[in-house]
Amino acid sequence: MKTTKNKTREIPIFTLFFLIFFLGILYVNLGPIFAKGSPIRGVLINEFFLIFLPAFFLRRLYRYKGDVHFSPSMLGQISLLILCAFPIILFINGFFLQFLSHFFELKNVSLGVVRSGAPLWTQLFFLALVPAIAEETLFRGFVQKTLTNFSEGFIVFVSALVFAIFHFELQNFVAPLLFGILLATIYRRTGSLPAVIYGHFLHNTISILFLSWYNDGMIEAWGENGFVQLFGSVENFIMVLLLVVGVFAFLILRKIFVEMEGKYRASSQEKQARRRVKGKDLIPFLFLVMYYIMVCVQGG
Repeated sequence: MKTTKNKTREIPIFTLFFLIFFLGILYVNLGPIFAKGSPIRGVLINEFFLIFLPAFFLRRLYRYKGDVHFSPSMLGQISLLILCAFPIILFINGFFLQFLSHFFELKNVSLGVVRSGAPLWTQLFFLALVPAIAEETLFRGFVQKTLTNFSEGFIVFVSALVFAIFHFELQNFVAPLLFGILLATIYRRTGSLPAVIYGHFLHNTISILFLSWYNDGMIEAWGENGFVQLFGSVENFIMVLLLVVGVFAFLILRKIFVEMEGKYRASSQEKQARRRVKGKDLIPFLFLVMYYIMVCVQGG
């Protein structure tokens, strides 16, 4: 009797996508209201009430357990994964933003929040730690865990895609998608929610420090450097630098994931039978995608 009580309850995929679609509507419509007056305070309210609390409740409701373990030995690998992935994501996202800039006027909301003058510790808590805990609890701890018995490619892509969609901003789509793939793969390999929370926090911290450093003063100073001028602009120089660093970073990423494959692969997740997705199960997900497009068009 005790075993039955603690057994994880299976959620229909249709129900999962419907819940995510509903949360997306709430996030888009209530988020701006909470953020009025103080964007940083708005992040805390949005992440806690619209992301973390629903995820925490759903995990309790469906008895999701077994992923709160964490080993100190994971710290080194995950830290290296995040550090190596950062220049790759930055490079690919740079090309995406250059492409978008031909059609839209880009507005970097995150950049404005980071450069708002708030103390660094405030930014690290509200913009790095809080989103890491809330978003990983929902997107990996609930969404991805619900998809456990499907094919790995489907699990990783859907988890990352939902994560990217929830940013509800076209120019902020590719970077979260790529980062989401990384986090989903880490969660798939380790089965550890604290591991991806740490990875997400580290990535956010690096992003905050980078955005604080990459400002108009830095661009002007580098623009006067003779070597940098050979590339035509500071932006071109940084893209070339990211490409070179990214090649070596990719090789390191690949090596680490191979090691993780052998170390963590033999988990209970991999031993369960595969499930298949039915067409009707994807209906709420398609509505989520259409809603995302509508929000982006209106925002643009």
